[in-house]
Amino acid sequence: AAEVLVVDCGEGTTDLVWLTVRDNSGSQGDVESTVRHHFALDVSGLEVTRGIAEKLKAMMLERNPGARDSLETILDKPNLDKEYAFPAYPERGTKMRYRRGLTLAFYEEAERIKIASGDGSSPKIQWGKILSITSLQEPTVSTFDGKLVKSVVEKVFRPAVAQIRRWAAQGPRLDLLLLSGR
Repeated sequence: AAEVLVVDCGEGTTDLVWLTVRDNSGSQGDVESTVRHHFALDVSGLEVTRGIAEKLKAMMLERNPGARDSLETILDKPNLDKEYAFPAYPERGTKMRYRRGLTLAFYEEAERIKIASGDGSSPKIQWGKILSITSLQEPTVSTFDGKLVKSVVEKVFRPAVAQIRRWAAQGPRLDLLLLSGR
């Protein structure tokens, strides 16, 4: 038998499943697995992207301290769309499209940084798309510190790591780790 930990980090959740897998090839050639442990976490790789996007926004605000209103996004107000979704007020629709575009620009750059920093490096920040939507000054920070990405990842997945440690302390020894997802 083999002890296998499957970590599936999707867009909305992270699921951990510890399986005991047995090869029954002597009988019908089947593989049998038994769930030893299961743990679901309500966060995922998308939360890492969001955390990086929030840090990018903070860098932009540091360079442009009076720009809080023009940098209001659905990063910090999930119900912002509803607030501005009245068709009788076209200016509200314009504001909503602006904020959606700005939020998307932050998320796209954060996702690019997340992927680029997978090797522990500090990727260059590409402010272009964010700046093309706003009329703000470019932050003086030109790289995203790999340590910042690591701190976001650690914060998001701390409960999952703690759960894996508890399971590992109970035994048996893990034979294989499978990672899946975003």
